[in-house]
Amino acid sequence: MCELRAALRQPPEQPRVIPPNPFPVLSIRPLFLIPCLVVHTALLAQCPTGNVAILSQEDADAFGSDYPDCTTLSGDLFISGQLINDLSAFVGVEVIQGDLRVEQVLGSPLDLTGFNGLTHVEGSVLVRNTLPLRDLQGLNALQRIGGDLLVEACDSLKTLEGLSALRVVEGDLVIGNVSMTSIDGLFQLDTIGGNFIVTDADVSLPGSLPTLTIPADLDHVGGDLVIATGYTTSLTGGTGLERIGGELQLGICFSLQSIGGFNALDAVGTDLRIYGNPSLTSITGFGELDSVPGELWVYGNWALGTVGGFPQLDHCGRMIIEGNTDLVSVTGFADLDSVGNLLINANDALADLSAFDRPIGLGELQITSNPQLAICHVQAVCDRIAVFLPGPSIANNATGCMNEGEVQPNCISTTVPDTTVPQWSVYPVPTAGTLNLSHPLNAPAQVLDHSGRTVLHTTLRHGQLDVRALVPGVYHLQVIDAGTVHRLSFIRE
Repeated sequence: MCELRAALRQPPEQPRVIPPNPFPVLSIRPLFLIPCLVVHTALLAQCPTGNVAILSQEDADAFGSDYPDCTTLSGDLFISGQLINDLSAFVGVEVIQGDLRVEQVLGSPLDLTGFNGLTHVEGSVLVRNTLPLRDLQGLNALQRIGGDLLVEACDSLKTLEGLSALRVVEGDLVIGNVSMTSIDGLFQLDTIGGNFIVTDADVSLPGSLPTLTIPADLDHVGGDLVIATGYTTSLTGGTGLERIGGELQLGICFSLQSIGGFNALDAVGTDLRIYGNPSLTSITGFGELDSVPGELWVYGNWALGTVGGFPQLDHCGRMIIEGNTDLVSVTGFADLDSVGNLLINANDALADLSAFDRPIGLGELQITSNPQLAICHVQAVCDRIAVFLPGPSIANNATGCMNEGEVQPNCISTTVPDTTVPQWSVYPVPTAGTLNLSHPLNAPAQVLDHSGRTVLHTTLRHGQLDVRALVPGVYHLQVIDAGTVHRLSFIRE
């Protein structure tokens, strides 16, 4: 991402000032002699070729005089300089096949109303370091950007009003302006092919984006969604956002108190990171999220009292709950089925792990340095201690959870086996070859992965299952015997 933004900051390659019209006026006499040449020359004369640089108001006016019928620019259009305040010369331009770059325009009020006819930019739209710009009115017809949309360091810009027709940004959408009050204006935006980044240009200046509303029609972000705005108190909107292809990162939002705007989100491609938000008191708004294949990282949110708000999450590759000073409890997670790696560390007030008092397949387990945590003998932890895996790391918590030796007796004392019903189990765990069922029966079975997807239909022979075809990970064996469904977790190493 850093490389991309650094690349975007490079100046355009050798922009040139609009030259006078290089095509001479042809006399009437040769028209009937070389009709093809005349037509071709006339078409070329409608627009300049290559990149175009507007470095003064005189350049803008000259463009209108020399190319009054221009509709398509074949290269980049670069606008930069002082006292440029009238872009009406570009009113007929409909397509820019390169980039539209408006950078370091200083000295007088600027609007973009000269681009009222612009519908497509095949490259990127870069608007930055342009102090007089107050909104993006004038780009109201723009529907598609083939590259990135970058709007940053425009200190007078308040909203994104003027982009009401924009539907698709195939690259990144990056917004970073200290004085913006909202990102309203993206009313029809439904697709961002790359990253969606909203950040403060200078977090030391107050007043930027007090409420951040994610566009209502946005349903897909192909890359990462990153929000790092120092003075935003709440996140809202996002009622149509269903998928993020990369990670969702909500961090360094010093004033953020609540998280909404993600009620429709059902999948992220990698990680969900919520970190460094010292005013955040609760996490809600993730009611549809069912899988985090990478990390669910909740870190350094000092005012956070409880971690919940994930009622349908069934798998997490790695869950890290760390450094949340006021965190008292981890609750919810009613559908959580498996966690590849669980780390709970350095939460000063944490005393309740009730979210894990149910069958949950755990891989690596670390519970450390939680000085108020005395009860660790919840079911998922006890089940993890019981399997013959490298032991979990349990240390430096309160008495009762100081180490595995303190936890294990409590697991045994709170478990009352029903001796009238044969207990089902599998072994060895983990395994890379044959998994054995405690009941040596012949029965249909299926294997589900961490997301609940069936990856194997088979029949057990004498209670044995060959797992060599499975990739390493946490799985669930489902066996039907005498009308009863038995589900047992195992790890393919």
